[in-house]
Amino acid sequence: MKRHYSFLFLLCFSVIIIYAKPKTKYPVAEIPKELIGNADAVIRNASYTYEYQAVNKAEERYSMAITILKESALDRSVFSEYYDSFTKIIDIEMVVYDEEGNKVKKISNEDIYDRSAISGFSIYEDSRLKVADPKYSTYPFTVEYSYTRKSNSTYHFPNWYVIDAFNLSVEHSEFIVITPSDYQLRYRENNMPVSVEHSNTEGQNIYTWKVDNFKAFKYEPLSPPADLWVPHVLTAPARFSIDNYEGDLSTWESFGSFYYHLNESQNNIPEETVNKVRSLLTDSMSIYEKVSTIHKYAQNKNRYISVQAGIGGIKPFDAETVDRLSYGDCKALTNYTMSLLKALDINCNYTLVQAGNTSSVKPDFPMDRFNHVFLSIPNESDTLWVECTNSHSPCGFIGDFTDDRYVLVVKEDQSEIVKTPSYSSDDNQQILKGQVLIGSHGDAIANISYNYKGAQYPDQFALTLLDEKDRKKRITQSINAPNFELDSFDIKVKFDRNPELQKDLNIYLFSFVTKMGERMLFKLNTLNTQTYIPPFSRGRKTPLFIGRNYSEKDSIQYLIQDDMAIEAIPDPVEINSDFGIYKSHTEIDENSIYYHRYLVINKGTYPREKYNEFRDFLEKVAKADASSAIIKPKS
Repeated sequence: MKRHYSFLFLLCFSVIIIYAKPKTKYPVAEIPKELIGNADAVIRNASYTYEYQAVNKAEERYSMAITILKESALDRSVFSEYYDSFTKIIDIEMVVYDEEGNKVKKISNEDIYDRSAISGFSIYEDSRLKVADPKYSTYPFTVEYSYTRKSNSTYHFPNWYVIDAFNLSVEHSEFIVITPSDYQLRYRENNMPVSVEHSNTEGQNIYTWKVDNFKAFKYEPLSPPADLWVPHVLTAPARFSIDNYEGDLSTWESFGSFYYHLNESQNNIPEETVNKVRSLLTDSMSIYEKVSTIHKYAQNKNRYISVQAGIGGIKPFDAETVDRLSYGDCKALTNYTMSLLKALDINCNYTLVQAGNTSSVKPDFPMDRFNHVFLSIPNESDTLWVECTNSHSPCGFIGDFTDDRYVLVVKEDQSEIVKTPSYSSDDNQQILKGQVLIGSHGDAIANISYNYKGAQYPDQFALTLLDEKDRKKRITQSINAPNFELDSFDIKVKFDRNPELQKDLNIYLFSFVTKMGERMLFKLNTLNTQTYIPPFSRGRKTPLFIGRNYSEKDSIQYLIQDDMAIEAIPDPVEINSDFGIYKSHTEIDENSIYYHRYLVINKGTYPREKYNEFRDFLEKVAKADASSAIIKPKS
């Protein structure tokens, strides 16, 4: 009997010990080994649910557990979410676990900060930010958090990307969208390994996407935008509501009509202003000259100040307010210029664009990915594209901020998606012309002129906005020569629809030649050498992406002293590839060497297997750029 009681005692004690042992969660040892390679962090489990409840009511529920492996991913342990007057964030919970999965910290409500999220370019926004920093950095560790966002707007449906950066693995992630059974969800799957699971339960449509064991991609140079290779799902509304305005996004035409009617009462330009601008025009002016005059008036009068609040995030201030205050954001300044043009009988259209380096607008999938507006103006056989926000943008010039992308031209009944012009390599060009006088002691004086066109122009134009000291510093930093002094410079701007900037430099090149006994050797391309060679890649995962066509055309005359003779010049070089063309050749005329160089780069998205071929092309260009001439004393 005693033995029986002893056994029961040991059994109960063991049960107590088992149940008293703290439960672990997300131990790092349980991460599959194949997800550790290349990873700075691993998403252990993520769930994002968007529920469309009514045209003016939606709820998002989000949970995430992420293991931070390295300091480079520490920022991912910080919770931060935006909200505004249309949304509120509730039920935030956050827990930190150590490497073994033991709970080491729970973030209390007092540790969650709520602050304004006004961006650097806005004078006022109603956007706010909730932030919680666990302030934990004993690697590796795991942060788990969850929250709910309630919204009285259904204007923006969510987009779900499996990853948002390189060096991030995913153990499990899912995206769920719930709608009433009579609501047709609009979605687009891109690069997804598995398609949607769709079910209908209790009068609701449930759409579920899942991804498991997604391995991290290490950073690869010249990778394309995420839309071209990251698995993701785009969703967009049909009927929607924002600030009691209802619209339809099922077609570009219906969405453009929503914008047209949203803005149609905002064109109340004062008659006094209209008459003032009318006096600047003449009957002999072309449409372009009239538009340019009106555009210049608006640029000189107004300045850009962003105000983003409520419906103001998509609806501009009215023209009278801008006229009175002389400021506005991109929407307000564009609407102001449009109101002036229309008051003076010039047809034009408010146009939505996703501005920046690239655009992800899909012409066959209507959704709002726009972040900027400008004007499109029919002009005989072509279209004028007019930037109204940048006070330094020439009328009709379409820079790299809005070129080569789909935009929505807003009209009352026939809004349409069209593509803006793209630059050819001749349009987007840098031209270098120069003369270099080589002295008898090996130093040289160079008079060089650079001319920039197309997408090359805006970056160079920024020089004109600097003071003299900073301008000289920026130009000096841009000169690719080993030992030099910038003596003087001058900048000239051709400010029209096809603007150009010319930069004239006078440079002292010290120890320009390399002496080999009596002979002197010098590089023929000193000021525009191909220096960027991306690293060799093995097992590349992403395609090769070249965003724009461009070209360089160089012509330099080298003058040598009368007592020197030209002994050797390099052979002509011609390199042809899918990615571009390189040509260089040298000519001799008495005591001058004429060096000519031509480089073209072709934009495109190329198969990943082509990456090392492109690298080889650049390497050959760099080698050709290093070619030299040899001079020696006359015998």
